[in-house]
Amino acid sequence: MPQQVVELTAGLETDDLADILQQLPNQVAAEVLRAMDEQDRQRVESILILQ
Repeated sequence: MPQQVVELTAGLETDDLADILQQLPNQVAAEVLRAMDEQDRQRVESILILQ
């Protein structure tokens, strides 16, 4: 499932993806972040920290 979320959200802006991840259970969001490539994961994590 995490890889499917990554694929489905590939075209979204980083801040939109961060908003979606905040709506998911923590475990699922963490799995999605692990499934992302490093650069995208760092971008999303930086937004999540600011929010």
